[in-house]
Amino acid sequence: MEKVVTNTTAIIFLGKIRRLDLLDIFQSIETTREVQEELLEAKDIPYEEKELLKEFFQRKMTVREGKRKLKLNLGKGEESAINLCVENKINYFLSDDKKARKTAEIFSIKCISCIGIILENLQKRKIQKKEAKELLQLLIKNSYYISIELYDNITKEIEEYDDK
Repeated sequence: MEKVVTNTTAIIFLGKIRRLDLLDIFQSIETTREVQEELLEAKDIPYEEKELLKEFFQRKMTVREGKRKLKLNLGKGEESAINLCVENKINYFLSDDKKARKTAEIFSIKCISCIGIILENLQKRKIQKKEAKELLQLLIKNSYYISIELYDNITKEIEEYDDK
């Protein structure tokens, strides 16, 4: 896949389950100073996870300052990330925030969530069905909200996938 701009939610969840490597499917990962600050200055992220995130930022992410300042009625991180997508014509936005995703879609930006990351890795044969199901369970155990209906749909989609 090509470039992606991320906000905090997906990075936090993938960090919690120690699978930031799933983001290697992207050519590059960009974000904003606001998102970086949200992630690295958050008080509710345990020290070990925060160190993992710091290392990931240094190794894999590019922090960019945007000039566009559309007021989108979102949090600072989400707003700055969507502005970066719009300003630089980046087609993918990585987020699990429902309101931010709906806002990004108004600008014809394709949104991808943690679940989408798992499914994309499955499609690219970087993980197998069993691991995809385990990752989904691990996300849920780490407070990732998913409706029962969506959970059923995703597990069926994983099960129907031909990983030969």
